[in-house]
Amino acid sequence: MKANIITLEDGKNYVVIDTLEDNANKYLFFVNENDGIDVGVRKVVNKDSKEYITKLDSREELEKVMLLYHEKYERNGLNER
Repeated sequence: MKANIITLEDGKNYVVIDTLEDNANKYLFFVNENDGIDVGVRKVVNKDSKEYITKLDSREELEKVMLLYHEKYERNGLNER
């Protein structure tokens, strides 16, 4: 399986480790390919029939997405301690 690599505005490459869809929104969870501590979440926006990766709109959106991410793995039994 080929890794999905994205390059962000900082010029660094990131490996997409997961995606999550909520209503009409798609979110990417990624990690820097050279620094496992450098992680992030971005939103995919469709404009003029093209996909763009943008920052989240607010802290509230980030909190909502992180809760959905947690619930996804808790529901699949992958969040056991």
